[in-house]
Amino acid sequence: MQVPGGVGNRTCPVIFRFRPRRAFGGISVNLQIAEKFPHHAEEHESHNLRSLPETFSIGFKHTSPLVSIDEVKAHLLVLGAFNKLKLRVTHANAANGGLEAQDAWTVFLCRAVHRFQLWIESVQELPQAGYLPPLDVLMVWHSYMLNPFIYEEDSKRMIPRLAELEYAKRPPTFPSGLVARSLNLETLELNVAKDVRDVFEYNTRQAFDMPLVTSTGDTLAITCPCCEKHVVFEWPWLMTDGTGWAQRQFAARCPACNSKFDHEAYGVRKLCNELDIWRSSRAGTFFLAGTAVPESIQNTSGLFMQQIFRGIAMDGELSKLSAVGLGRKFQWKMEHIIIWSSTQPGGQAIQVVRRIYRILSHYRFPGPFSVELTGAVMRQASFIQKMFDLGWTKFDRLEQDPSMVLRSIARYHAFLDMIEVSSDALNFTPTLDIDLAWHTHQLNAKSYRVDTVRFIHRPLNHDDRVEEGEMTHAWDVTAQTWHRRFGVPYSVCGCLIPEPDSSTSRALRGIQSKLAHNDHDPVPKNKRPDLITADHGDQDATHPSEHNSVVAQDSSLRERQTASRTKHDESLARRQKHVTKGKADAWTVLQHRRGEKHEEAFSKPVSYWGVSPQPYGNFGFGGASCGSGNGSVVASQDGRAFALSQAACSSAAANDWGSVIFSFNPSFNSQLCGVIP
Repeated sequence: MQVPGGVGNRTCPVIFRFRPRRAFGGISVNLQIAEKFPHHAEEHESHNLRSLPETFSIGFKHTSPLVSIDEVKAHLLVLGAFNKLKLRVTHANAANGGLEAQDAWTVFLCRAVHRFQLWIESVQELPQAGYLPPLDVLMVWHSYMLNPFIYEEDSKRMIPRLAELEYAKRPPTFPSGLVARSLNLETLELNVAKDVRDVFEYNTRQAFDMPLVTSTGDTLAITCPCCEKHVVFEWPWLMTDGTGWAQRQFAARCPACNSKFDHEAYGVRKLCNELDIWRSSRAGTFFLAGTAVPESIQNTSGLFMQQIFRGIAMDGELSKLSAVGLGRKFQWKMEHIIIWSSTQPGGQAIQVVRRIYRILSHYRFPGPFSVELTGAVMRQASFIQKMFDLGWTKFDRLEQDPSMVLRSIARYHAFLDMIEVSSDALNFTPTLDIDLAWHTHQLNAKSYRVDTVRFIHRPLNHDDRVEEGEMTHAWDVTAQTWHRRFGVPYSVCGCLIPEPDSSTSRALRGIQSKLAHNDHDPVPKNKRPDLITADHGDQDATHPSEHNSVVAQDSSLRERQTASRTKHDESLARRQKHVTKGKADAWTVLQHRRGEKHEEAFSKPVSYWGVSPQPYGNFGFGGASCGSGNGSVVASQDGRAFALSQAACSSAAANDWGSVIFSFNPSFNSQLCGVIP
């Protein structure tokens, strides 16, 4: 049985030649018309797509497919292996009297992130050359790459080995094809040669196969963040009093300096180390996390850093302190840094802008990475589960019917085209099938950066930390813009999408309602079967790609969410009325019928990978909770739009659905007034 991993099918007798024309104001109001399709596009299609066109249009440019069929197939098979790994962890703990499913998975991920760090710091033999790390390490790497701005920035700032992995043009940075070919298709476990296992174990001093069950006897080597002695000592992953490294109440005492520290102290030390580098570097040569990518923000990042850390670079007490001295000055607490940075030299309080909180949010957890990777893996949870539920992670399904993969690639190129011709201020929400192709493209890190700049003239971030009300609005904007440009619905899963708002669309609805038969629902006329299908089996692929929607405790955000839900209910009632009176077009009728048995997107937060209503519980990194569980996905063209200030909260709790609830520390509420509008 052949496993995907090659260059893919790139031939087709049909070429889609789009004729985009931009209207003033940035949004195209003209439909892109596909050239002669091999089937009657005016009829309800039941055929399956079998190949990709040779070229796609993105704006005024043409390109061969940016993502191949085999790349998407291999990616899906790898996602299936990640899902299977989670099941093995939870089942092993249940069988051996270990932790509950949610706790066991969180601890496993903490250990996987640690192993990924050891691997990335020691890797010599490239994975693309066959030296694959274990599946748990690959899973962390995969989620890291789906934060493209952070991944690129870290590779330039502090972790050059990430850039070294991009050693060739075409082979993807993340070797999905090689991983897929190395999987046992029955068990979805990784099968590699002994020398591959030996290389990993020699470089990392870790067993290739990580234990699925963690006990109190399992330890890791840590160093004290509060001194310069670099004493290495062992600390348990789990402790009965809750102070193990993989537990939220982690606390240890240095055997050399006797300082007591927690996870947050490591983040503060990381920030202080980088501040020490920054103040001794030539202007414009070193940037803090969140200030270097995209390059367009570098012009203002220096001003922000001067505002936050002016006293460190200027003459004065702080300018003479080492990294450890700065940490001690701030008592190893990010809260104290926030308060200090929001106070002028004369003692007058100033408002700390949202951008500053975003910068500091990258320093709230241990490790060299600018994103908390345990949460990053968890944020992919519902997406992986959706792919599994759709049956797309089953290799046999993909071989029998590749049409859904082909359509996901076609829709992704249309998604990029829509972004290119639209206003810079707009942000778009992908559907599941579009997000799949988008993720696959991002796994080719260098190509993704080059392609997005070439075709949409700016880097494109993949932002999965978005407040619920903003997500609903972004979904409506996306659906309306898509219909104006392509003339077909964006989604047919059953979720509410805005009806076409032009006078022409309203006239067409009136004509269609008069022509429709009274005894049954009208059949949609599909002019773009490459971009949408009315087939029942593929409908859920066009569901919004919602990871975890934020439930905000801040009153202004709650009011916006309530207003958004009220507007949604009114639109739903209006659709019902149009369908009942025969005023809705065939697509709207189809969407309404499916919606009667379909759960609306963004209607409730989504729990992590379906394991538990609590995202972290007593395990994981406490300082990372602000950015670990929130948000669905949007295309953010500047990396900042729609992003809720993660670092503005000092603590977080979980509600019954497993989404993070933002809560402000009452001890310094006054310092945070007006941070989130």
